[in-house]
Amino acid sequence: MSRRRHRRGFTLVELLVVIGIIAILVGILMPALNSARRQSRTLKCLSNLRSIGQAFVLYAANNQRYYPIGRHMRDGVEQRWHDRLVLYVSSSTRDATVTNSADYDMLKTNSVIYGCPEWAEKEVGDAGISYARTGYSMQIYPGARDKSTTVLTTWALKTTSVNGTYYRADEWGKKGADRLLVADGYQDYLNVPSSARPDSGATNVINPAVQDWWPYTTGSTGTEFWVDGARHAKPGVSELNTYRNKYMNALFCDGHAETVSVRQAWQAIMDPGKDTATR
Repeated sequence: MSRRRHRRGFTLVELLVVIGIIAILVGILMPALNSARRQSRTLKCLSNLRSIGQAFVLYAANNQRYYPIGRHMRDGVEQRWHDRLVLYVSSSTRDATVTNSADYDMLKTNSVIYGCPEWAEKEVGDAGISYARTGYSMQIYPGARDKSTTVLTTWALKTTSVNGTYYRADEWGKKGADRLLVADGYQDYLNVPSSARPDSGATNVINPAVQDWWPYTTGSTGTEFWVDGARHAKPGVSELNTYRNKYMNALFCDGHAETVSVRQAWQAIMDPGKDTATR
């Protein structure tokens, strides 16, 4: 008679050991995988910002060398900088398919203007205005700090209450490698609190003890710097950490894009090429 072989199964202890090993490996690998995912999204965001920079150049070439401004109020309708650029970031300009607002909406949501992958997860839009929050914000102080002792006169913003100014590409391009143009932000344009502008005297620096920035801002003090300083950071990073560490992306006026800190973003808007932001 042939003997029947009995297969020996795993014991409960062996199964628990295997499960424990898998859990340990997952615990080791997950932080690395999350970090790689964040890095990939950061690089995609930087690529999108460079494409937006090219759109500014194309827009200027077709508009007497002027860049768009942050907002332009005309006949009661508010146009934003990305409304002006949307045709320059889509192939639809070649086949003339953009004829109505629905076409614009389609282009916006399928273009680099809404291109930061981290913003897609963070965005919490208010009813009626979320369309204006693309995740990227244009700065509105092209003349700071060279043009005037009063930064308010250099605003590239036209609304019902602010009479802003258009500036040519060559004016934006002064100190272009140091001057920020567009950055990770939660509004359509970047506001710098009055206490942190060069014309405010001794307090003309971005200061973590005085100013706030998203996502930490309370929205009630009037001292908010409208940048998303933690856009590409790991969850839980502190506000003070974002002040000096590089967790947000920015496009500069010479066309390059890089990851910067909140401190560097303020410097690149208010006093490009210098190092006057101190805590």
